[in-house]
Amino acid sequence: GERRRMEAEAKKERQMAEAKVSELAVALRAETERNLALEGEVEHANVERDRVQERVSQMGETIMATRRELSQARDNIEEVSRDAEQKCEALSATVRAREGDIRAREEELALSVAARDREAVATREMMAAARATEARRILDLEAKVMGSIQEDFKSVRGLEMVGGV
Repeated sequence: GERRRMEAEAKKERQMAEAKVSELAVALRAETERNLALEGEVEHANVERDRVQERVSQMGETIMATRRELSQARDNIEEVSRDAEQKCEALSATVRAREGDIRAREEELALSVAARDREAVATREMMAAARATEARRILDLEAKVMGSIQEDFKSVRGLEMVGGV
């Protein structure tokens, strides 16, 4: 009977061990499934991380390209600004020079106008004097002609009286 009892205990321990193995196998399968699920999530997270890193990399490249463009734009603006400043300075110098030329020409024209006015006044005075002289000459000539006519008239009359014409 001792043997039976030991066999029964061994059988019972075997059954308990098999039950424990079965329980551990179920637990292991559940843990394996959880691990597989976690591995899938980890893989998905890694793929997502890679996509995010790629996007961050692209954004970094875009930012760098934008910075380069901004730098070039700033350089262009500075160049255009310097060029515009130089052109403004050149135009200002040209305007000042032309203003000087215009003032000189105005002075020249004012002097010329004044000289012509003086010439015109002198010419008018000369013409007035010439007209006055001509008028006196005409009056003198008229007086001479009238005197001559009167002389002729007197001499003709004197002849009439003398000769009885």
